[in-house]
Amino acid sequence: AFFGVFDGHGGRGAVDFVTEKLGRNILSATKDVQHAEN
Repeated sequence: AFFGVFDGHGGRGAVDFVTEKLGRNILSATKDVQHAEN
């Protein structure tokens, strides 16, 4: 599980962006690391 605290400094647009992109980007990065290790 991943948890984050976002202070809203970037406004609603930042929240929407993170909601849409963060999970997908984390999964993509872990796949890249796994491939690099093999």
